[in-house]
Amino acid sequence: RLVSCSDDRSVRVWDPDTHCSTAVLNPFSHRSATMRSVYVSQEHLYVGGSDGTVYVYSVDGSTRSLRNREKKRVGLELIYPLETELKSGDDVVGAMAIAHERTDMSRLFVTSWSGTVYVWKIPKEDLDYVLIHEIRHHTRRINDVLITRAHFLTCSDDGTIRYYGLCHGDQYEKALERVVDCGSRVKCIHVTPGDPGVVVAGLADGRVLVYELGNIM
Repeated sequence: RLVSCSDDRSVRVWDPDTHCSTAVLNPFSHRSATMRSVYVSQEHLYVGGSDGTVYVYSVDGSTRSLRNREKKRVGLELIYPLETELKSGDDVVGAMAIAHERTDMSRLFVTSWSGTVYVWKIPKEDLDYVLIHEIRHHTRRINDVLITRAHFLTCSDDGTIRYYGLCHGDQYEKALERVVDCGSRVKCIHVTPGDPGVVVAGLADGRVLVYELGNIM
């Protein structure tokens, strides 16, 4: 499924074959923040707001929420019930990603325009997400985060890409392995399939930098 979000506070689910929107999710009130980022896991849809809130929706109609089980759900709530909300600071949620999905080490990484990465422990059976660490290495807004087999990477308007090892468990103060200075604001990053894979970084000055992941490490 393809999901998009907008400053009009809507989240749209799209059918990539018909190019049509099949569902539109809206916040509960006009006081809600604008929607800035989305991430889809096997079980949940995560929507990041401009006020640091992450809205967690089910994607298959099932629910872990006692409130949802007790009330009569209608319309889109039957398919995409809102399960819980996670507060990750007060700034815009720039991007999200999950490492080790559906394992005991499943972690949700939420990046903020404050320059912080919020690391949440993902529960296996309930909705008791636990904020276990705040990584404060970037000095300006974080624009993207991605997961590889052994690392997670972040990029920022401070002009750097930072590489963290997943082998350190939850000891994130030891996880930073490399900082790459790109000379301009780094707006997005992507890793190609393969071992070790190629890192592609898009810069605000129009350049695209290409690194072999193994050589950088």
